[in-house]
Amino acid sequence: MGIIEGCSSLILSGDQHLGIAVAYENKYGNVMECASPAVINDVWWRANLNEPGVMTKDGFGHPYRVLAAWNVDKKHWNTTNPNISSKTIQGSDRSSLAEGFLMVDLDGHEATCEMHGYRSGTEIIWAVKELAESPKQMLTARQ
Repeated sequence: MGIIEGCSSLILSGDQHLGIAVAYENKYGNVMECASPAVINDVWWRANLNEPGVMTKDGFGHPYRVLAAWNVDKKHWNTTNPNISSKTIQGSDRSSLAEGFLMVDLDGHEATCEMHGYRSGTEIIWAVKELAESPKQMLTARQ
């Protein structure tokens, strides 16, 4: 987490095959990370079933809370090992694979992340808004 010190309090990421927004609250400040979902989710590697708003720890032991997550529908999971399943889904069932894109609006004080699905028209799957200062504002506030 030390690598983000002095950066913007918004991290945009992707290629996790999971559309998710999380908040890290630590000695480096409050940081929101928004990850876009897979464009094509024939292979999905991650799911996050943590309850939104509840503090938990990531794989490196950093505390975070889930703001929102868009998981592949459970009906597609391999019950023996859901995190490394590889399946090809055809037809109308593709809408349950959590494929889509992330839209971000950053005004310098707040960031809004919206998750959109390709096959759900204009529907917003979820939207979150958090404070997200620019690096210049953060450095000015610390001085």
